[in-house]
Amino acid sequence: MDRFLGRLAMQTKGVANEPEWNAELNKRRFQLIDGEIEGILSQAEQIELAGLTHLMRMHVDSEANLPFEGARKLYGYLAKLESNSTGTEQ
Repeated sequence: MDRFLGRLAMQTKGVANEPEWNAELNKRRFQLIDGEIEGILSQAEQIELAGLTHLMRMHVDSEANLPFEGARKLYGYLAKLESNSTGTEQ
């Protein structure tokens, strides 16, 4: 349900292509969360928070956020260990 509300919030704001998640959007989301905790968010701010939360979740779930460089280093390290233990060079 939250994802639906987030998508709806972005459409309501007229955002055709969802912007990339960045530090400024993250800061704004935290400001809105603080307001939500304090119970002072307007309806428009609640919609904005839903939209920003949707964007953040899409960013976190995206393939662009996967740690490929670390995985490559680990693979190289493990391949080197394997070649050393078997006496073969890869």
